[in-house]
Amino acid sequence: MNIAKDHTIINEQRKRILTTIVLSIATICGFFSVINFRNGFYLLAFIEVAISGFSVALFFYIRKITEDKKFIIVSSMLMTLLYILLSATASNPKMTVVNFLWFFITPSMTYAVLGKRIGFVFSLIFGITCVVLYQLSDYGSSYSIYSTSACFLSSWYICHTYENGNVQAMHKTEELSLRDELTKLYNRKVLKMVYDNYLRENTFLSYIVLDIDFFKKINDNYGHDIGDMVLVFFANHLNKHFDEIGYVVRMGGEEFCVVLPKIAVNDVHTLCEKCLHDLGQTTFDCDEYHVNFTFSAGISSSPDDGHSYSELLKIADNRLYKAKEDGRNRVVSS
Repeated sequence: MNIAKDHTIINEQRKRILTTIVLSIATICGFFSVINFRNGFYLLAFIEVAISGFSVALFFYIRKITEDKKFIIVSSMLMTLLYILLSATASNPKMTVVNFLWFFITPSMTYAVLGKRIGFVFSLIFGITCVVLYQLSDYGSSYSIYSTSACFLSSWYICHTYENGNVQAMHKTEELSLRDELTKLYNRKVLKMVYDNYLRENTFLSYIVLDIDFFKKINDNYGHDIGDMVLVFFANHLNKHFDEIGYVVRMGGEEFCVVLPKIAVNDVHTLCEKCLHDLGQTTFDCDEYHVNFTFSAGISSSPDDGHSYSELLKIADNRLYKAKEDGRNRVVSS
């Protein structure tokens, strides 16, 4: 399974950007509310005060957000309020053409906070609104309409192109940071991420901690290069059995972990036993070397064995050591 598709924890970079934006909006709206109130634009001043207060409240709430969905809802609300404010300002006949300049910052803000897809929709809607309002204003000559539209489209295109490349680079960087260099399996960072994701669904979640039996002897007898090849061979064997239904992780050295969501513990035990049996029927061949090996495994499952990530991992690890004490080449789940 792909952790990038399942991982719904909020992107911290967007969180920092939104925090900066809400502080800026709160400050700017507060400043202009005073000016507009003094100039007699009371309704506009009231809207700006309301948005400023809402932005301040969001500043403290953003720190507590941990889920993408909530983040997108909050960001969409803020962008919508900002669009309403700018539209109200631009449609006021007493305002100057300078007010339309604020429209040009919206694509960069929207893409930065909401991402490529939702940012595209918001920018498109707001771009059309901007052109329509400008057409209806006293400044809307044919040439100025074309010029304003071209400027806005250029700004939108640059933001869209940049965000598209940024998203691809972020996904690639995140994927590489979660992979083990030797085996290309996930590294142990994924364990907590998967637990956090499935904890919200209140579903079965099992941890299988596995360790290659007598791996030190393999290194001593055949050398570390062959030992590394054995690790890759074993990683591929685990992927063959578990990749489509769970997450295969290299913990370090010869220790691995498999996380299986939405599968009952009895079925997890059966799957692990089959993986062990199939490994026993397989030989790792490399030139003149022919290596047979086995593994020991311990299984823990939520909610029966615990309600925290560290507790489940510790119990699975203890059962792994019990499997070793009982003679290795076996699976222990209780």
